[in-house]
Amino acid sequence: MGNGSGLEPGDHLCALYETSEEKERFVATFAMDGLRRNERVCVISDGLSQDALPRALSNNGFDVPALVKGKRLVFLSSLETYRCGERFRSSDMLELWDGLIRSALHDGFSALRATGETAWLLDEPERVEEYLEYEHGVGEALRQKACVARCHYEAGLFNPALLRELFKVHSHVGLGAPHSQADL
Repeated sequence: MGNGSGLEPGDHLCALYETSEEKERFVATFAMDGLRRNERVCVISDGLSQDALPRALSNNGFDVPALVKGKRLVFLSSLETYRCGERFRSSDMLELWDGLIRSALHDGFSALRATGETAWLLDEPERVEEYLEYEHGVGEALRQKACVARCHYEAGLFNPALLRELFKVHSHVGLGAPHSQADL
């Protein structure tokens, strides 16, 4: 499950990484697989290097400005998604996912492929229980939708007990990222 290949709409993954380089490889391979499958790729991140993903895509023959202009590749922050309205609300996120999926299908894409970074959750520890409920709910909702979703968790930032709970609500768990230069 490291590189995102072989995933189908409805899959909900949990990727655990230890370094920013590992996270960048996870995101790059996941995004490239979606772009090759005519899926709209949505990257939700606050901490991903501004040039890491575009560089990896360009190095693999993708025209990043054209992808962004054609809305094949969309970048969003946690403030535009998870924390829209100043704090996390499960219902708001589920509504956002529905809209993003509908938009991708309406625009002619085969599915939405979304990847979300979760370090923002550390700023809202009082929302952990609601977030766990959301993760369970979004997993159930995505099984019925044209969406492949991958959540990213930095291993050193999250309590091991919380990570174990998160593993339970994802259909797949990826530990470590691919290290092949061909992926970058």
